[in-house]
Amino acid sequence: MNANSINIVKRGFLLGLMVLFFSSAFGQTMPIAKLDNETSRKGEIVWIDLITNDARASKKFFSNLLGWSFKNHEAYDVALSGTKPVSGIIEDQELLKGSKTSYWVVSASVKDAVATAKKIKSKGGKVLSEPMEISGRGTVALVEDPQGAFFSVLENSSGDPKASAPRNGEWMWAELWTSDPKAAVSFYADVLSITAKPLGNDGGGEYFILKGDTYEFGGITKIPVKDEAPIWIPVLRVEDAAGIADKAVKLGGSILIGPASVAGNKVALITTPSGAPFLVQEWDL
Repeated sequence: MNANSINIVKRGFLLGLMVLFFSSAFGQTMPIAKLDNETSRKGEIVWIDLITNDARASKKFFSNLLGWSFKNHEAYDVALSGTKPVSGIIEDQELLKGSKTSYWVVSASVKDAVATAKKIKSKGGKVLSEPMEISGRGTVALVEDPQGAFFSVLENSSGDPKASAPRNGEWMWAELWTSDPKAAVSFYADVLSITAKPLGNDGGGEYFILKGDTYEFGGITKIPVKDEAPIWIPVLRVEDAAGIADKAVKLGGSILIGPASVAGNKVALITTPSGAPFLVQEWDL
């Protein structure tokens, strides 16, 4: 995936995602987890959606790769790892018509989506879709940071999914690949009121860890791939990164980076058959 393909995604994204996800046309709620109205993880990434032009193929891929199962809510599928909801899958057949590219969207929990959207604008970001109420989900806005990475902010109507240590086959966190990590840290710390710390003791600012109340939930780093545009990449915990990467290829995906050893843990950047990139990483918690 290169910068041009991501720009194409953005154009298709606003065409398709606005019609499907950010509308009330479903007539169905779209639960993201078992919610308790008491859990609050404001500022943290609490959900990840896959926007694809072939939901059936995406479900088959993840079912065979990870054993995920799915619950359908009209045009929206919720992926389950065991009994735990882990992702949503949204299909738009007009999205990137003729192109094999899909995209992930990470959602950050906020107390007030309207106020957060205004703050994002004031700090140099963009609001791609104004905050909208979605039955069963809450108030959602699609936004973009000053470097061009887009994500959504979610004012969840029923509380946030509880934080838990990720098991194999579940998302560990998400990484922001950006052109200016320090500027990105300042932006996200400001608009989401989160804490970031440099990895290691050198203070070089090459990699920052995003800390939640209970667990670390994300990272920010310099874009490691040539010609890539700023992007949020979800990271999946697996027992055998090399084995999962090889299996992904056999199922129609591809390997973009690795498998390689990072801080003593093997990691690989792979894609779904429709081109959505994600990291798989071994992790000894």
